[in-house]
Amino acid sequence: MKMDYKTPDHLLYTESHEWVRRDTDNPNLITIGITDYAQDHVGDVVFLDYQVEDEPVEAGDVCAEIESTKTVADLYTPVGGMVVEVNHALEEQPELVNTSPYDEGWMVKLAVAEESDLDWMPPVTSRFWKPTDLVSYPTRCCTPSLYSGHTGRPGKDVGAGGGRFG
Repeated sequence: MKMDYKTPDHLLYTESHEWVRRDTDNPNLITIGITDYAQDHVGDVVFLDYQVEDEPVEAGDVCAEIESTKTVADLYTPVGGMVVEVNHALEEQPELVNTSPYDEGWMVKLAVAEESDLDWMPPVTSRFWKPTDLVSYPTRCCTPSLYSGHTGRPGKDVGAGGGRFG
């Protein structure tokens, strides 16, 4: 396990180690993936199973199942909207999640109804945890029995489930 995890400042992050990038031309279009920390702890990704495509989702819905050499984990949507694109390149090259988690390893693009739906998610410089706090979660990361299934968004508990990153 490495200790120097990247957390680009231009992204938004959930408590459970998903990242969100707003499109510069359309702030209602977001791209979602998993953090450098999450990809390191989930292990070598070998398969992605997209649960939704061209469908509406609610905050906390599972939009992809990530299979690795260590575990199977779920990718949850941090906000509701319409899944408009999935990264089909990961079907042929799932290792991009590990080698390029913030660029080529993105997983889902979502059109949110209101830009304000993302207001609860502060930028990296002011969020409730700092990049250095990422290393404080190793006993919980990728331990399905300990996952709460909480989206990190107040009042949006999605119940117990296997496959949270934090």
